[in-house]
Amino acid sequence: MVEQSSEINHDNLNIYTPLQNKSLKINDRTFQFILEQFFNGKESDLRKWLFNVNKIEYEFGTKEWADGNFNTHYACKHGCWYCYAWSEAYQRQRDYWMDWGRRMTKRNYWNKGWRERKDGFIIMYPTTHDILPEIMDDCFVAIRKMLEANINVLLVSKPHLEVIKGLIENFSGFKKGQPKLILRFSISTNDDEILAFWEPNAPKFEERFKSLKIAYQNGYHTSVSMEPFFPPKLYSQQKDIGKYIELVMKLKKYVKGTLWIGMMNHIPVNIQRGKILTKKENNKIQSLKNFYSIINIKQIISNLYKFEKIRWKESIKKFFIKKILEVS
Repeated sequence: MVEQSSEINHDNLNIYTPLQNKSLKINDRTFQFILEQFFNGKESDLRKWLFNVNKIEYEFGTKEWADGNFNTHYACKHGCWYCYAWSEAYQRQRDYWMDWGRRMTKRNYWNKGWRERKDGFIIMYPTTHDILPEIMDDCFVAIRKMLEANINVLLVSKPHLEVIKGLIENFSGFKKGQPKLILRFSISTNDDEILAFWEPNAPKFEERFKSLKIAYQNGYHTSVSMEPFFPPKLYSQQKDIGKYIELVMKLKKYVKGTLWIGMMNHIPVNIQRGKILTKKENNKIQSLKNFYSIINIKQIISNLYKFEKIRWKESIKKFFIKKILEVS
């Protein structure tokens, strides 16, 4: 007897096919299928289908975007509150964690060589720091070495306009084909008051937006990450969802690839890296948590899921499916 596969055939998804003792991998295609069923009145059938799955698996972190990752520096001067790398450095008591938000230190293998690839390999760069004007020359050396090894580079950044102009000037030969430089800019809100709290030393909205537009206009493969997405105001209400949708549509005009939406993965609670948070800080954090309600998430998804360029990060996928299964 031929043993039956324990995984679902993702090419033939059907909510009326029994799924006992099988595993379901939630990739972009699978999640889009789930959304289409949910928002087309098949919520009850969809819930039964998901309940019969033995195991639900999610892609997460850099694996959603790339085959590998690389960094040339320790720490980051942007000082984002929610930074996983900063929290990890604190937990492991790395000697540079206290300098986070003030200076960056070059790694001893920042200019490493790479084995040539012929398989479309993608490196996400950077992941634990950003490219600031004062280190961009070193970063450009690292980027060029990867591209010359036929590696696609997914550059993820809260962009400084000076850096993006430098990229455009230095990498005009890598806009298309293989290898390719993909520019994914982190633009989560157009409210500078929110940015001043959560990302105190990073560029403000207008600088990021100008960076996106100039890269798009110069023919680069542009993308946007709205992870974590923030409410339109520091203290926001459900009625502000419309303003968030307007921002997504404004950014989408300058996206050639995809626009990713995700929730904050590491929300501080009362204490952050050994510091007791003030009442005012906790109130701002609670406002964000309130904004991440299932009502708001459903409304955002229902307005955007039909757009081809929109993608959902693991945090949204997991949160949404969990809420479907919680309903009795």
